[in-house]
Amino acid sequence: MALLVVLANAVISNFTARRFQHAILGFEPEEFGRLYMELQVTLSTIKEGIISIDKNSHITSINQSACQILNIKTEQVLHGHLKTVLPDCDLADVLLTHHAENDVDAILNGQAIIANRQLIIVEGEVVGAVSSFRLKNEITELTKQLSQIREYADLLRSQTHEHRNKLNTISGLIQLGKTTEVLCLIGQESERYQYLIQFLREAILEPIIAGVLLGKSERAKE
Repeated sequence: MALLVVLANAVISNFTARRFQHAILGFEPEEFGRLYMELQVTLSTIKEGIISIDKNSHITSINQSACQILNIKTEQVLHGHLKTVLPDCDLADVLLTHHAENDVDAILNGQAIIANRQLIIVEGEVVGAVSSFRLKNEITELTKQLSQIREYADLLRSQTHEHRNKLNTISGLIQLGKTTEVLCLIGQESERYQYLIQFLREAILEPIIAGVLLGKSERAKE
């Protein structure tokens, strides 16, 4: 009887251990705990807001950035039903359509956001959904800065091309022995600038205003 009890305990323990390990995707308990802590730290350092729900639309996780964007507290929404704590959020629709969504404009808790939504699938079964989002004005600001950088790059490219053309012209004139024309061309470039400086010096007595106008003139020339 003692031997049978030992064998039965061994079989049951082995079966339970296998079921437990299968439930945590084959990881050892220590590895699973470490991965969980790494996930929590990773979520806390991401600037994008992240919300995940289970298949019953209950919020399973939300990071600090999401709470800051939506002006909510973690303990107020965690484990709550999505439609109860965030009525404007339509993340649960992904569970019905089974289609991921990218760069979706939405209003969430009074904030204009751009969101990405993806299904959580484990062993071929949909077990939930996750959404990452950022404030729309942040994306707009980044797009504006990128556009300004492109304009600046185009400006530098055009100035480099213009400068190279002038150098090629001067080189060609020198090779042809047209030294007088070379001096005239160089004089034209410096004469315009010197005339502008002289005009501002005589017309405007305030040096600061004259300097500002000189800078604006160079910007307009660019």
